[in-house]
Amino acid sequence: MQIAKQLEKIVIRRDYFRPSVSWHADVYWNTGQVWKGWSARKTKKALLAHIHDAVPDLPNWKIDH
Repeated sequence: MQIAKQLEKIVIRRDYFRPSVSWHADVYWNTGQVWKGWSARKTKKALLAHIHDAVPDLPNWKIDH
């Protein structure tokens, strides 16, 4: 099964406590499981690029930012 079909949504958030790695993505799966703080990046643009590299067929509406 494709990863994009198993994802409910990805929520992007900013961490002001650690400015060197300020952008994180929380991954919400259809099963109810949540991954917190996946793929910390310095910029939001770099994080979005990394998400699309990891899951290329992920629709943009599943990314909440």
